[in-house]
Amino acid sequence: MSTLSKTRYRNMCFKTFIWYSDHLCINTLQSPFWKFCSFLLKLDTSLQSLYTPKLHFIICGDINISSLNENENKNQLDNLLLSCDLISIINLPTRVQNTSATVIDDIFIDVSQLESYTVTPVINGMSDHDAQLLIISTDYSHVPIHKLKTIRKINKFTTSD
Repeated sequence: MSTLSKTRYRNMCFKTFIWYSDHLCINTLQSPFWKFCSFLLKLDTSLQSLYTPKLHFIICGDINISSLNENENKNQLDNLLLSCDLISIINLPTRVQNTSATVIDDIFIDVSQLESYTVTPVINGMSDHDAQLLIISTDYSHVPIHKLKTIRKINKFTTSD
């Protein structure tokens, strides 16, 4: 990897923010070239600046910390995310190699706010990382139904002969 590529990769932290209703999905990458404390600080600052009582976070991506093993980085990340009521929901390996299996691609959600969800591994064969598909089931019975009213202006210019 060239020095320029390493610099770009080292500085990458959050790749995507997706807002849907009252949920914000943050897709992140904790570069193995980046200091973990910098990643944690940037994540903490971002969560604090984005926080509102009605907004629910979903954080996912290549965190590069295996949640299968207890270590200081994992504990720091868990404590930070727990302060926002976020916990890991991935319990199967997401990166499998010849001699190891790790959970470094993780999804963190507030399980008390989501009524029902399913996580399914997606093995694409293009990488040693397996994708995770999060399906959230929601109850939309409380959402008011809007009636659609279509109005068409009819005159000599809008009608055909």
